[in-house]
Amino acid sequence: MISPVPTDLIAKFAEYAPDPEAQPPGRGRRGDFNIDQWLIEHNVSVEWGPRDWPGGGRGARRWGLAECINGHTDQAPFIVQLGNGAVAAGCRHNSCQAWGWQEFRQHYEPSYGGRGYRETSSRISTDTDARDSSPRLTVRRMSDIESKPVEWLWYERIPRGKLTLVAGDPGLGKSTLLLDVAARVSNGAEWPDGGTVERGTVLIVTAEDGEEDTVKPRLEQLGADQGQIYSLDVVVEENEKDMFLSLRDHLPEIEREIVEKSISLLILDPILAFTGGADTHKSSEVRAVLMALGKMAERTGSAVVGIIHLNKRANERNAYYRITASLDFTAAARSVLIVAEFPDDPNLRILASVKSNLSAKPEPLGFRISGDEPLAWDDGPVEIDVDTLLGPPTAGDRSPTKGQQAEDFLA
Repeated sequence: MISPVPTDLIAKFAEYAPDPEAQPPGRGRRGDFNIDQWLIEHNVSVEWGPRDWPGGGRGARRWGLAECINGHTDQAPFIVQLGNGAVAAGCRHNSCQAWGWQEFRQHYEPSYGGRGYRETSSRISTDTDARDSSPRLTVRRMSDIESKPVEWLWYERIPRGKLTLVAGDPGLGKSTLLLDVAARVSNGAEWPDGGTVERGTVLIVTAEDGEEDTVKPRLEQLGADQGQIYSLDVVVEENEKDMFLSLRDHLPEIEREIVEKSISLLILDPILAFTGGADTHKSSEVRAVLMALGKMAERTGSAVVGIIHLNKRANERNAYYRITASLDFTAAARSVLIVAEFPDDPNLRILASVKSNLSAKPEPLGFRISGDEPLAWDDGPVEIDVDTLLGPPTAGDRSPTKGQQAEDFLA
């Protein structure tokens, strides 16, 4: 019995591609491997394509093949080139799950040596020691790397293909704020600062709010196109057992959903709930989780936004040290936004930037949350210093107590 495998599972196969530099002329990739020419030279029967494939990132293309290496037809075999230049191939038949681009290329090009071979712009290495299982370093000349601009979901605030953090104390509306962001992405509406929003799909993962009684009603109030928004359950069935969703253990499955549904925005609320038991105060464990998450964001082009709380060190005015858990969360994120109360108006919330690696810091914006209207943005930017937002309401700059000093020492 044939059970179809999602076409976009190839995103995982692409990690094993030996020649990620593959790119036809004029499409802005490095290297001299021309996949269009290769298909012609090796008489690969193409049924349709190439077609643009949004699920593989900007510039990605897909072909439908007339036959796979095992003889399957019925539009099951395919080949794609992802937006990052990696090439992958596969077939939806269960019996073909073991082969990918390596085997496909070697089938049509017997002289090709597989993963042990490395193509460069000047030569193909066929050294026998390249075929062993020892680690291989990838070194590229900067002259072979093509510059590209930063792509933004929300200009200067939420970059595509990167990790963004939204930090703040509990109860200030961080989750509602991101549902407003999700609603705008789902409709292709304008941002509060007047910037444009490209209509896209959103994947929400929340460990705190109920989907039926909280998330969906808020999205309805915000006017979201709910056909563009998906919710990922935090319970994963694995080996007939229920497991809690983990970025450390289930990232390939999350990536498959992102690619298959062409997700523009992934919301993790809160991000600490999905670290899979990693010690969030240990740099090595945090880095391992966040590095994999960041690479996944780069491969898919999806903007990843994680909600995180502030700690109780109210006398600490440096936002980097107010964020809960390891400082590596702040270091890994390319953009860090903070939500805080406006000192002179407790009903006014401020969205301000405390870290922006990819642009100048955008001006703070104000918003209000009420029962009738879940979120309303104030007109224009708000003039306020971020340190003022983080400082204690009445404590000023007085010295910390001995208890606070002990807490700071232990942290």
